Amino acid sequence: MNTDGKCKCGAFAYALTILGGFLIVAALVWAMRIYTQPEPLGTDRAAERRDKLRALRAENHDVLTGYAWFKKDRGIVRLPIDRALVLAESLGTKDSAALRAEVIARQDKLNKPVSFE
Repeated sequence: MNTDGKCKCGAFAYALTILGGFLIVAALVWAMRIYTQPEPLGTDRAAERRDKLRALRAENHDVLTGYAWFKKDRGIVRLPIDRALVLAESLGTKDSAALRAEVIARQDKLNKPVSFE
């Protein structure tokens, strides 16, 4: 028992007060981190890029899978990719000199300057 009338729990009260202060500061820091955390960088940009890629693939699907005139005045047709691969494979069975000459002739036909006479 205490004979002088003073409480000997002063150190405990100080420790409890300091611990409570630290807990309050920790709770405030945790709350501020949650409320002020920005949206991860690039999420809106990633969604925009995904939409553009989807549109590009849809646009290219027709180009890669359909027939169309490439240069109608020169008689050049765009083929589907699978048909072009079959034709390229059949061209590869020729001897290399004839194949090279045919590819050069086709390239010259494609890049021939247009005369406006």
